[in-house]
Amino acid sequence: MRVNNSDVILGALSRFGTLDGLELLDVGCSYGWFMEAARKRGIVPHGLDYEKEKAEKAIANGLDIKTGYFPEDVESSKRYDIIAFNDVLEHFKDVDRALKSSREFIRDGGKLIVAYPDSNGFYYRLGLLLFRLGWKAPFFRMWQKGYPSPHLYYFNSKNLGKLVSSYGFKLIEDRAVPAYTLKGIWGRIHVDKERPSLFSVLLYISVMIVSLTVQRLFKSDARFHIYQKLPG
Repeated sequence: MRVNNSDVILGALSRFGTLDGLELLDVGCSYGWFMEAARKRGIVPHGLDYEKEKAEKAIANGLDIKTGYFPEDVESSKRYDIIAFNDVLEHFKDVDRALKSSREFIRDGGKLIVAYPDSNGFYYRLGLLLFRLGWKAPFFRMWQKGYPSPHLYYFNSKNLGKLVSSYGFKLIEDRAVPAYTLKGIWGRIHVDKERPSLFSVLLYISVMIVSLTVQRLFKSDARFHIYQKLPG
């Protein structure tokens, strides 16, 4: 899913000018999926991630990644054409500081990418309804409660656009992307199984039917925005 969505985001970005030779900072780059996709399009990618193990695996694939936190571990003199937060900004304790620093690190006319889980999405709204009816577990899972890096915020097009624009950016792209893939669902169902069982196959078929219906009729739980830095 991340690989597919990376191509969609970069394809949208390419509509606003050539990507060849542009410098990217991928904040919270994890295993470097977005960086790999960017490199294939001629972008010069740099990554930053606080998880050393993930960073080391991506570095082994030839990617330029530094272990640390944004913005304190970014060299103060560095400037980038693109800064990307792919499912990362909602984990920041101080989103305002992250956005203010992004403006400082982005060159004039550069782009800011924010991919995020959407609070207007079908599954978020379903989870909220179940929470109000007394079943709290699905909603807590969406917020990743109890995880090392939980969601501290949930955004939507309106509130995120208003927030980011207040730091001198103009929204130039707002689009939904798939929140999951059927291949990914198969992997999750079989993550602890050596081979598929009759039950797991039937479960996958059931989930596939429901998923196709949901994706056709309801809003996705994943979106991305592309912003351009305004002068002044």
